[in-house]
Amino acid sequence: MREQNPLSDQNMQIAKQNLLIAFLQKALKEYKRLLDESRKGKPLKIVEISFLSDYPGETKFLIQVRNKNCVLELSAAEIFSENYNLDDFNEFNASMIKAAAQGDLRNFLKIKPKNPEYKIVSKSVDRKKGQNLFTIKSTSGKNFVAAAKEVTVMREVINKLSPDDIYDIGYTRGYETAISEAVLPITYGC
Repeated sequence: MREQNPLSDQNMQIAKQNLLIAFLQKALKEYKRLLDESRKGKPLKIVEISFLSDYPGETKFLIQVRNKNCVLELSAAEIFSENYNLDDFNEFNASMIKAAAQGDLRNFLKIKPKNPEYKIVSKSVDRKKGQNLFTIKSTSGKNFVAAAKEVTVMREVINKLSPDDIYDIGYTRGYETAISEAVLPITYGC
């Protein structure tokens, strides 16, 4: 049997410890470098577009304060009216805010609208029920009729309509809700 040299075992453990210490020092040095680099960045950054609009100033952004657990929701108009400094954002984010303030963010980001799979082809009134009915056509050619109240809960259909059709359905649903909450009966026509 071979005898173990206690000195060589001790040297081996010291070598392992030195290797571990060197690795930890390198990791700590890299962490400090990354921390310093992140501190050099601009204090504000856009983390999400929460509402995209083609109307000037109405697009809303979620803005994070760098190195803080703080997020603000501000529209492009609010950023300008509350005198936020665009130099506090990186160049791309500042350009996004400027484009949104002009109502041109879609073009700036090169977002092309996709063709909707559903389209409102007609709108009629059911006088007995006192509600508006939409005839909706799919790209496969099938038509169906539904009230605004019904369409607003059909997520698969709503997500595949054009923004104008979604607005029409939402506006109609809001109108019908406001009328139904009022004590007045719904009357159509004169």
